[in-house]
Amino acid sequence: MFSDCNDCHQESSYYLGASPHDSTLEGCVMCHTPPVDGFGSHLLDPSGSMPDINLSSALCGDCHVVVFDEWDEFEDPDFDMESMVSHSEPTEIAEPDVLHSDVSCVVCKSTDGAILNLEEPETYMLNEEDVHDIEVTEWAIACVACHDPHEAALRVEDSSLLCSNCHNTEGIVADGNTSAVRHAQWEMISTSGYFDGTHPIVIGCVDCHMAIIPSDGEMTTGHDFDFNAVALSDTDSVNGCYSCHLGSLPSSVELKQEKVSIRLSELNSLKEEANAALETINGTDEYGI
Repeated sequence: MFSDCNDCHQESSYYLGASPHDSTLEGCVMCHTPPVDGFGSHLLDPSGSMPDINLSSALCGDCHVVVFDEWDEFEDPDFDMESMVSHSEPTEIAEPDVLHSDVSCVVCKSTDGAILNLEEPETYMLNEEDVHDIEVTEWAIACVACHDPHEAALRVEDSSLLCSNCHNTEGIVADGNTSAVRHAQWEMISTSGYFDGTHPIVIGCVDCHMAIIPSDGEMTTGHDFDFNAVALSDTDSVNGCYSCHLGSLPSSVELKQEKVSIRLSELNSLKEEANAALETINGTDEYGI
C-alpha cells in the first residue's frame, strides 16, 4: 500500500524535512495532484503517469496571506497595465504575443520557464534547450519561480543574481548601433556605484525593491517589488536606508527622477526632430519610430 513519496523522492523529502512545509503525503498532494488512477499508477509507470503540479501563487496564499496580497497587484482595481508592471500579471493577457515568440521570452515570462532557467544561476545563461519541450501552465511569475517549495528557500542564494537571470539585456549593449535595449536593470546596477564600492555599502535589487517593515499587526514584506522611497525611509524598515539618509530619501529620489525625466524628454524631442529631418530629405516616413 502506497503511503508516502519518500522512498523514491529522497532528495525532495530531505529538504522538506528541514523546512516548515509538510513532508508527508498530505503535504505533497497540496502541490502535486494525483493522476486519475491515483498514485499507484505513478508507481507502476513513473514517467507515463505523472502527477500534475500546481505552480499557482494562490496555493501559497492559502498560508502566506500577507505576502500573496502584496504580490497579487493584478487583481487590484487600481492596477493599470499601461503604466504599471507586476510579477502577478498573466502574460497571456498583458503580452499575448509572447505565447508565440521564441523561448528566450518563455524562460522569463512564465513560472514553468523560470524554474528551468534558474537551474543554471549565472546571468546570460538562458536554459533555452529544456524550455523547448515544456507546456506552460503558469504564465505569471509566481512564488515558486523564485522560491523552491521543497527547501523553502530562494532558488539562487544571491538574490541579485536571481533577479539578474531575467532582468538583463542578454548581453546587448547601447553602442549606438543597437535599435533596442530591453531589461537593462542588471547592467545598470552591476556597473553602478551600488556595486563598485562608491556607495558606503553594496546594495542589491531587494534592498531597494523590497521594503520590509515589521509590525505588531500586518507587516510589510515588499513582495510587490515596487520601489517605495517612503517605506524605505520608515524608521522601522529593516532595509537600513534610514540609518544614513534619515528622512531625506524621498526628496532625493524625486530630484534625481526629475533630472532623468527632463533628459528623457529632451532625447524624445531630438529623436522626433531627427525623424522629421530624415523624412524631409528622403521623402519617406521609413525612419519613423
